[in-house]
Amino acid sequence: MVTMHIPRLQVRLCDLIAMTCLCFCFANTPVLANADAKWLPEARYSVNYAGTDAGHLQVSVEMKGDRIAVTTVSELSAVASLFLKGYTSETVFELQNDSLALISGSERVIGKSSGGRSYRITDDHHLVYGTGESIPVADRFPPHAAAFPLQLVFADIQQIGETSILEVSSKRARRYTYKQPELDTIDTKNGSLEAWRIERFRVDRPESTVTMWIATTGHRMPHRIVVVNKGRTTTMELTR
Repeated sequence: MVTMHIPRLQVRLCDLIAMTCLCFCFANTPVLANADAKWLPEARYSVNYAGTDAGHLQVSVEMKGDRIAVTTVSELSAVASLFLKGYTSETVFELQNDSLALISGSERVIGKSSGGRSYRITDDHHLVYGTGESIPVADRFPPHAAAFPLQLVFADIQQIGETSILEVSSKRARRYTYKQPELDTIDTKNGSLEAWRIERFRVDRPESTVTMWIATTGHRMPHRIVVVNKGRTTTMELTR
């Protein structure tokens, strides 16, 4: 994850990725409903921002008892490294009664052992940041991590439509609502792929959208993610 400085524009690429990589865990919907769903232990995405190669995002998923940790590491292109900072993040989930619950998240600048940001979800339904700030979490807006959509690997995609959530990152929390998913066909490096097209929009800024394409068969990691925010587009493509 990185901070981008462009003339007359300052954008945190980690925020763009955060808007992109959202976890789907729906109230009263068993996350483990699809027994055939599976993730990739390692995945790599190319990242393009407004037509500029911004490098790659490396994703690792590791099961630790009843918890699952997702680690993301930004790898900058030669050009992007001139004006971007690389970030790494870790998000922790816990299996609870056949559902995957968000437990905590953190991020830091690569190469620095201190100065990072973090958050955790408490048992009394509060979002608590490392600074001590505490925000109550309403039942109708369940918290979802902004680091990577691991819960989508198991979710019943056809039930996503009209679901509202609270997207949580180490910096902020925002509300989003999903449109009804549609079947689509996209071109990938391995040929045409039938996939679910899943779009969400920010409640207070409907023109800000995130669209993901998840294959109907095989693994359930997103093959493509497109973010539109303030008229600019970020595209992430699964490369392996």
